[in-house]
Amino acid sequence: MDSPTDVTTIATLIEEQFEVLKAAQAAVHAASSLSDDQRDDWTNELTELLQRARYGEDLASIKTLTTTIEDATAKETEACSAQIVSQVEAAIPTLRTRYPAVDDDAFDAAVAPLNTLTTPTDLASLRANAHSVAGVAQSVAAALDVLSTTKDVRHVTVTDVWGGPITSADDLETALSRLREAVLAQLDDDTEVRFR
Repeated sequence: MDSPTDVTTIATLIEEQFEVLKAAQAAVHAASSLSDDQRDDWTNELTELLQRARYGEDLASIKTLTTTIEDATAKETEACSAQIVSQVEAAIPTLRTRYPAVDDDAFDAAVAPLNTLTTPTDLASLRANAHSVAGVAQSVAAALDVLSTTKDVRHVTVTDVWGGPITSADDLETALSRLREAVLAQLDDDTEVRFR
């Protein structure tokens, strides 16, 4: 059983090293988003050190592991952010080329959801956003479709009409026939059809 002196010493240590222990807890949480092969080892070891609460003898190890996780998180966050920025910077000029008639203010408003993908600073959000760029770009394109015409825009998703490979001239004729039917089913004087 801990003596009163031991309890007092531990309480004082926790108070003095509160920010260190708080950072360690944050590191345990952040590590779950890491792709590093050592992620689980770092997490398990740091969690064990925190749970056994022998801060006097374990503080140096806690600091070292916390710093290791923080550095790995910062590195992966920077890489993931750069990836998203690159994808967004590639998507926006492509969309601008496809919709030259949309005025600048309307275009900027339409592509705003793409730009917001680059704003998070935490790794978990950035990882989620990295997988969302293509989908958001498609949604932005749909919005720009509407802005670029006075007609009702209807979409035909090619893979919904023909999802398999085309391996022969007969396949090609069949696929084109189905696409034609799909377009005609949506087309009238007040609509225009666009492929997805």
